Amino acid sequence: MNKSSRHTHQQRQIEAHNESLLNADTATLRKITRQEVADQRQAQAQTEADRQLRLGLQRETAMGFSPLPNEWRGQKLDAHFIKTCNVETHKLLTTRFGSGQLTARLRGK
Repeated sequence: MNKSSRHTHQQRQIEAHNESLLNADTATLRKITRQEVADQRQAQAQTEADRQLRLGLQRETAMGFSPLPNEWRGQKLDAHFIKTCNVETHKLLTTRFGSGQLTARLRGK
């Protein structure tokens, strides 16, 4: 989809949304408003979490933490491993690689 057709598609979606708002009753408008506010809060929270993660990773890089490897003691060091490893292993990984890298791996980044 090229830029022009994407813009046209978005414009049609906006117009359809506006039309539905014009034809909605008060209860429906309140419901839509509540949902849009909740969506905005969620987006803002995600943006802030991403910003904090970026800052944490920058701090850890400046502090000289080693890059998080793809394997740990013969096991794939993925989100599942981080979620299910024992407390001692989690502490060791955090001490050696930093919590930011572990969080990024948990988020699939």
